[in-house]
Amino acid sequence: MNKKGVSMIKIGDYVEHKTKKKEWGVGKVIEKSGTKRDPRITIFFTKVGCSKSFATEAPFKVVDESGVSEADQVQLNNISNTKANNSNKYLGIPDAIIGFKKLLEVDDFNGERYLLTERNYKLAFHEKALSYFNEKDFHQLLDDNDYTELVERLKKFFVAQSNLLSHFEHLKLKDALLESEANQKVFFEALYRLLYDDDFSESFRNWIIVLSELGHAKWTLATIFLYAIYPEKYMFVKPETTKVAAEISNFFINYESKPTWDTYKRILSFSSYLRVKIDELKPKDMIDVQSFMWCMNPETIKVVTQYKQDNPDYWKE
Repeated sequence: MNKKGVSMIKIGDYVEHKTKKKEWGVGKVIEKSGTKRDPRITIFFTKVGCSKSFATEAPFKVVDESGVSEADQVQLNNISNTKANNSNKYLGIPDAIIGFKKLLEVDDFNGERYLLTERNYKLAFHEKALSYFNEKDFHQLLDDNDYTELVERLKKFFVAQSNLLSHFEHLKLKDALLESEANQKVFFEALYRLLYDDDFSESFRNWIIVLSELGHAKWTLATIFLYAIYPEKYMFVKPETTKVAAEISNFFINYESKPTWDTYKRILSFSSYLRVKIDELKPKDMIDVQSFMWCMNPETIKVVTQYKQDNPDYWKE
């Protein structure tokens, strides 16, 4: 790329390194600097994070948007920190996949250890959740104003969820519901809308309002019912796990401590992006994606760094 080429390149252009495409992935120009005589560009690459400003002789080529996968476009259009790279807490998805395999000692999501420790109990929870809150039964119980039965099913739901929620979280919510039938009515009607209404964004906003009125607007409670009933498309949000995973992969989710539709929409986009990018691990649903997020942390960077030192040609595998 000559000086003329660098001067013509624009912020927002997609680019590839001519000799390190496999190692670095596709990049996006995020800054232009320097002078006319010595123009420079700064690029964020999907696999290694942010590069330093490259001089004019750097061998890059501009890539048309049609040549960039949808998942890579999602990532490059949601960069949260333009200075993040693999030397300061950036973890590209290929490296995160290595970390997942090493930490769990499996080749993919069908590995026995993964199934026994992560997936099987969550799948059993999903099946029980459907038996408690399937659309037909739920609708009939609401029509009958049978809140006693709904509360009993809610108790069973919380027992079945095992360790996804703390005992404190669901105990306090149950106490709030038992204060009055009015609380039960508004809670279960909002939950039904959340699970079965066609206008999901509006139902989610209403759900957060109801949880707030009950004093329990927490990410875990806001998302566990969606995850339990629809694990194929909705994510369960454990705040710290989700924040760290998004930060370490440099994906902007606009995190707020109180649940909001905007943040959840971004988390779903992040989750869908991950599901596509980890296809080699054979993810079946958001249960697998959520488990993968757990491996996206600073400790994984240490594991991957050591692996790279021991296997300098790892990227050729």
